[in-house]
Amino acid sequence: MDELLNDAGHKAEIAGDYRQAAQNYGRLLDNNPDDTAVAVSLSRALRLGGRPSDALQVVEASLARLGSVAALDQLQPILVEQGKTQIALGRAELALPPLQRATTINPGDPDAPATLGIALDRLGRFDEAAISYRQAVSLAPDNPDILNNMGLSRALAGHLAEGLALLRQAASLPSAGPQVRENLVLLLNLNAAPQLPLAGPIPLSAPMAASRRVESTPIPLTTPSPGAVHSPRKPSRR
Repeated sequence: MDELLNDAGHKAEIAGDYRQAAQNYGRLLDNNPDDTAVAVSLSRALRLGGRPSDALQVVEASLARLGSVAALDQLQPILVEQGKTQIALGRAELALPPLQRATTINPGDPDAPATLGIALDRLGRFDEAAISYRQAVSLAPDNPDILNNMGLSRALAGHLAEGLALLRQAASLPSAGPQVRENLVLLLNLNAAPQLPLAGPIPLSAPMAASRRVESTPIPLTTPSPGAVHSPRKPSRR
């Protein structure tokens, strides 16, 4: 039964039916209340379904169950999800501590620094965001969502040429979605008409997809800023 619920939740998430995904993951979490992976899946479905406050409750309950002696491999994913949920709630400052801790716990996971970069972008700390994005890119050089977010970040910081180079690189990858290509076109138009202003913040989209994460569907961080943009249209932050 648990495997069926997990598969049903995953399929619903892929289809963008976050309400159904949350129902399946919720039942699965009821059966396995100490399973942090299920808690992350439920929180993500709630967050992407427009219920970040409910998502945060799931995260905080999971962290409380883990307690102070939690295994680091259990703690790291829930900290990343906590950061994403705080960003979705518009509280980027509160996203920094869990994301910084998650990056330290598992420096080989690109999701934590990629999400930290988004939080720093939301706070206008573009130079610090660039450091986090570079770390994420070094770990996942072929992830178009991370390259997309870093490109938008660099453009917001006033480095349009660097932003364009990153968007071109992202758009050239076979796994790049239509939002990445759209953002490239928007930055090319901005480059041709530099009088158009960049304005923040960039909307939150999922920054990346990973194993069973459906967030490159993304981190809308997915749902990014899940940055910003110029008139007349805003680039989509993946």
